[in-house]
Amino acid sequence: MRVDAMPRSQYSLATGGGGGGEVETTSCDVPADATTAVVGGLVEKTDYVLTLRAVTVAYFDMLPDGHAVKRARRLPADRLPTDDAWLPAATVGFTTAGTDRAADVRAVGATPDSVSIAWTPPRTYGSDQLQATVVRWVSPLSLSLSVSFSASSIPPGPHRSSRIDNNLVNICI
Repeated sequence: MRVDAMPRSQYSLATGGGGGGEVETTSCDVPADATTAVVGGLVEKTDYVLTLRAVTVAYFDMLPDGHAVKRARRLPADRLPTDDAWLPAATVGFTTAGTDRAADVRAVGATPDSVSIAWTPPRTYGSDQLQATVVRWVSPLSLSLSVSFSASSIPPGPHRSSRIDNNLVNICI
């Protein structure tokens, strides 16, 4: 069995011109009786196409005598195999996990002793899940980190109150 994963943007280029050719793939060979595989070396937050091929004896036998692939009895890792009846394949698309930063962070109100901030929540990809949002600030007098908190905890530090409601933080010092 052969597993090939490549960015979706390259998949259409590699398969659109008659198949085959050199492309950036991450490949691994797995035993014929395997039912799972782990493909490493992928890039975070990237759309991929994964192809699982059954590599058959008949495929190698039909190649001309002296062919390098026939002698090696192995598909080259740096080339996407052409579609062939003797290399039956199944294909699936997926996105690797990752999380963007929060966006559009802005002060939406301020008083002499407090500030309210708002933001667009981070986008998550693949199987990643956002666990908390952390807000940190620095005291202008000491220029050191004075406190941090997340939506799941009450902040420590020199303040009277704080509140998170749907991506709006109100901090009173």
